[in-house]
Formats: sequence, C-alpha cells, structure tokens
Amino acid sequence: MGINIEIIQGLAKKERIAFKRHCLSRLHERKISVDEVKNVLLSGEIIEEYPGDYPLPSALLLGFAQNNKPLHAVVAIDTEDQMLWVITTYIPDIELWDTAFQRREMK
Repeated sequence: MGINIEIIQGLAKKERIAFKRHCLSRLHERKISVDEVKNVLLSGEIIEEYPGDYPLPSALLLGFAQNNKPLHAVVAIDTEDQMLWVITTYIPDIELWDTAFQRREMK
C-alpha cells in the first residue's frame, strides 16, 4: 500500500495518531501544539515521500497553523496496526525552503 494523503487524513480523523517521545519534546521546545500538528495531518499536503524508510514508509507534510504559520510534519504510516506515527514537526526555515515551503532550496 502506497503513501497517500487519504490514508494519513483517514488515520488522523480516527485519532489513530501516536507521537514519538522525541517529537513531543521538540514540539514543546518549538512552541507547536498537538492541535496544530493534528491540523497539518487533517488538512496538509504531502511534499516529499520516503516509501523505502525503515521500519515504516514515511512522508513530509506541509500545513499551516494559526496566523498562517507554516509547519512541516514527518509521519510514518503503519498500515498493519492502522497507526500514524508523528516523527517530528518543525517550522521550516525560509533559508532552506522556497517561499511556498514546498521545495528545498539548493544554495
């Protein structure tokens, strides 16, 4: 089964979301709320796919929080257990991404 936004959104709607401990620490440090991450999962778009990631295929999502703040979330999809693992979430750096925060800039 491939990675697609419908699978991600479906798992998020069912609250089948788990956060890695490291991710929760980073969210706190970066002042990003769990609700903001859930919004990205429900309304964001896939901008990069990593189908060969081990142990689970993953993807990078772009979404927006309050005040139109861009957020990136890396998620892994466990289709066997029907679980969406949030690996990390961060505010993309304008120095590293294009102005739409969808493509990495090669500088």
